[in-house]
Amino acid sequence: MTHGRGHWSLRGGAFAALVTLFAAFHASAQTPCRAAASELAGRMTIAWAEGADGNQDATRPANNVRFAPDGKTTDASGSNWLLADSFKRKATYDTLAAKLCLSARDLKAYDIIAFEGNSQKQQFENSIWFLTDNNVWAAGTFTGSPELPGPVFPTQLNFRAGWMPVSDYRHFFGEKIEIRNAENKLIDNVGWILIDLPDTVKMDPASVKLFLNGLHKPKGSKFEGSPEPDAIGMIVHN
Repeated sequence: MTHGRGHWSLRGGAFAALVTLFAAFHASAQTPCRAAASELAGRMTIAWAEGADGNQDATRPANNVRFAPDGKTTDASGSNWLLADSFKRKATYDTLAAKLCLSARDLKAYDIIAFEGNSQKQQFENSIWFLTDNNVWAAGTFTGSPELPGPVFPTQLNFRAGWMPVSDYRHFFGEKIEIRNAENKLIDNVGWILIDLPDTVKMDPASVKLFLNGLHKPKGSKFEGSPEPDAIGMIVHN
């Protein structure tokens, strides 16, 4: 994607046209780090969402997705929709790429990053994504498997996903982090996802509204469709 001073834009189009668009997406599970140490290093600034809304119950409200990762998750599956906005809470990380087993160059190629609690050793779960700054939009479905097309509508977005143990997540974002599922049981793993917006899209991070919902498990997919996000951020491109 082409970046400029942390802004994105899309010319023309309407939501109805989405069903006629076609683009493949890319997804990959966690693999051993093969990049050289010099490729893994690199400072990265993330603008985490400061606002959130949804129809979750009081035990795990939508507000849990606000700010940097802290282990407090919310439910974005089934009938529970999630809105994250006001991507203004910036934090800079020196080794985030290495923690995701990516080179710094690879990580900088993406625009959105999100983490979710996952009770299995699996990447971010099947999900539907829609972003707009009230001027332009981009949307797509993530099915967790490159060979499976988006079953709801073709996607404009490119995805990359993986997972890490909670112990690594805690070491990076905070030693006191605990992640629990809907039954209040401790979770051992964290799924992550990166999203690349189309080259033609430019949005102002401070104005972006991001809608996230679970995607019913497609036939042939081994991944569930009940994401429980902890944090959602936009990668800042200087």
